[in-house]
Amino acid sequence: GCLTMQVSKEKTVKIVRVSDGIEAVLKEAVAISGLHDKQRIFVKPNMSHPEYIPGVVTCPDLIAQVVSLLRDRASEVIVGESNGFNYPCNSAFQKTGIESAVQQAGGTVINLSEDKVVKVKFQTSDPLKELFLPKTLLDADAIVDLPLMKTHEFAMYSGAIKNLFGCVPSNRRIFLHPYLPEVFYRLYTVLKP
Repeated sequence: GCLTMQVSKEKTVKIVRVSDGIEAVLKEAVAISGLHDKQRIFVKPNMSHPEYIPGVVTCPDLIAQVVSLLRDRASEVIVGESNGFNYPCNSAFQKTGIESAVQQAGGTVINLSEDKVVKVKFQTSDPLKELFLPKTLLDADAIVDLPLMKTHEFAMYSGAIKNLFGCVPSNRRIFLHPYLPEVFYRLYTVLKP
């Protein structure tokens, strides 16, 4: 498998081929990520199914390793997701094994659909004038995105960028699908993962 990481200070992308486990690669990624001075880190896995399916849901073991590495310096690591269109996030945290993996690694989980929301307005002529985003995300010192490569019927190619779409806490976010490129742009501009 491969792990791709964006090196924040150098604005480059590093692609690493992994053959014997990813512990060393994860340690390097965290070391060069610029997260050392961050105290409150939010981690967004891909949890687009109510049960763990490889390639659909981010691996709980990977999430635990990342949370553990981040907890070495950060005071708080929060792993969060919103309710799915037809399933509650809380049960998905349990059934995927993500909740217990995160807790064992020293982190906490949050259902973003139950978090306080903040209206974020945009100065734009585009139809998307505002988004309601969870306060936990906006209060975080840093956001770590742990996506999976995906496609989507409303985007020619969404790759790994659609993962942050799950940060929009309302399950009515389905109505934003016609504006996906604009929503992606706004999420990455506001959240800066």
